[in-house]
Amino acid sequence: MRRNRITQKRCYYKNRIDQIIYSDVVWQRQAIIDKYDLLKEQGCEEHAIINVLQTSRATIYRWKNHFKKYGLIGLEPDSRSPKTVRKAGLSSNALAQRGA
Repeated sequence: MRRNRITQKRCYYKNRIDQIIYSDVVWQRQAIIDKYDLLKEQGCEEHAIINVLQTSRATIYRWKNHFKKYGLIGLEPDSRSPKTVRKAGLSSNALAQRGA
């Protein structure tokens, strides 16, 4: 699933297609990146910028990397569901036999 999403991101970015409706999270992350860059250009200290934006430095750099690589779709939050889901230990036949 994740591989398909990354492939989709690359296709949209390479072909410069931007017909996706982005969530509010994307615009919030974009605003934080813009504020970070603006404050950095004005000569503010990095720990002060981080305290003001209330976002970790690693997160900001991660978002900037995703934005540089994939554009706005790179700022969309990825799925938080597990990659592999545990299967049931007993089949329905075994459960039926246990109950009888």
